[in-house]
Amino acid sequence: MKTLEAKLTDTLKKLEERKAELEALTAKRDAEIQQTETRITEIFARMRPEAAALQLAAMDEAMAVSLLGKLPPRTASAVLNEMEAARAAQLAEALGGRRAPANRTPTTGVQTR
Repeated sequence: MKTLEAKLTDTLKKLEERKAELEALTAKRDAEIQQTETRITEIFARMRPEAAALQLAAMDEAMAVSLLGKLPPRTASAVLNEMEAARAAQLAEALGGRRAPANRTPTTGVQTR
């Protein structure tokens, strides 16, 4: 019985160590993701609205909405202004929380003048 208790205690200790390792790796990954998101947002904030509109229109909707939400409002509005009206409305609705973003990539992007 004492042998089984010792094995169980040892197993629990190993599991706790593994749990701590996984939590540390998860925290590190989350920090890297946050840093990457910040960098991408900064890149899009510095792009010309026409160029940003092309990129965002071609992106997965959830990613595009996430980026638009992190951009300064003036920048986001300039980008949306350069998009095809239907795509801009779709992203604005998702951004405003009126509907969940769909996971699709549209075939069109910037409006033609």
